[in-house]
Amino acid sequence: MSSRRRKLRNLWLNSRFQGRYIRALVGSSFVVMLGYGFVFYKHIKENYDTLVKLSPVTDEVKSELYRELNQIVLYLSGFSLLFLLSVALIGLVYSHRVAGPLFKIKVVCKDICDGNLSARIALRPNDEFRDVAEQLNQLIDILQQKKS
Repeated sequence: MSSRRRKLRNLWLNSRFQGRYIRALVGSSFVVMLGYGFVFYKHIKENYDTLVKLSPVTDEVKSELYRELNQIVLYLSGFSLLFLLSVALIGLVYSHRVAGPLFKIKVVCKDICDGNLSARIALRPNDEFRDVAEQLNQLIDILQQKKS
C-alpha cells in the first residue's frame, strides 16, 4: 500500500466542518427516510387492514399476516439504518476531499509565514481546490523569485 493512501483515522481532519457537513447529509436523509417510511406504512397498513378484514381466513392466519407486516417494517428499518450509515461514510469521504486540501493549504501558509518559501501544496487527484492550490503555488514561486 502507498504511504500517501488515505487511512480511515486520517479522514477526520476538521471536526467542526466535517461534523456539520455529515450532520446535514444524515439529517436530510433521515427526514426524507421518515417521510417515505410514514407514507409507506400508512398506506400499506390501511390496505392491509382492509384486505385482512375482508378475507375469509382464521384469526390465527390474520395475526400471522400482521406479524409478517411488522417483520417487513423491521427489515425496512434495518436497511434504512444501513442507508444512513452509508450516507455518513460517503459524507466523511467527500468532506475529507474539502477538509484535506484546506488543511494542507493552512500548513503551507504557516510554513511561508515562518519563512519557508520552498513549501508547496501537493494535493491528490480527487481532492477539491486543486486550482486554488496551483494558483497558490504560482504565487509562492513569484514571491520566491522576487526575494531572490
